[in-house]
Amino acid sequence: MVIRPWLFAHGYSPCDAAELEPNYQKIAIYVDADGIPSHVARQIGDGKWTSKFGELEDIEHDTLGALEGEAYGIVFQIMKRKSSANP
Repeated sequence: MVIRPWLFAHGYSPCDAAELEPNYQKIAIYVDADGIPSHVARQIGDGKWTSKFGELEDIEHDTLGALEGEAYGIVFQIMKRKSSANP
């Protein structure tokens, strides 16, 4: 799978760690069994992750693995960018 160019245009670059890093915003891209992007989660200030749960409300989850499975697939790539709140 190719990471979409618009992510780089918004300042994101690939990274290997899901742990909270001060001064960075992180997202995680999930892909299904065919390698097609299926979901994105965003890290929030306490290190947890938030996602839109289908048509329902946003949810918080402690780990990225909490959503892995048939519905969302697996985490393919974590990306980060400098936080605009902490230039």
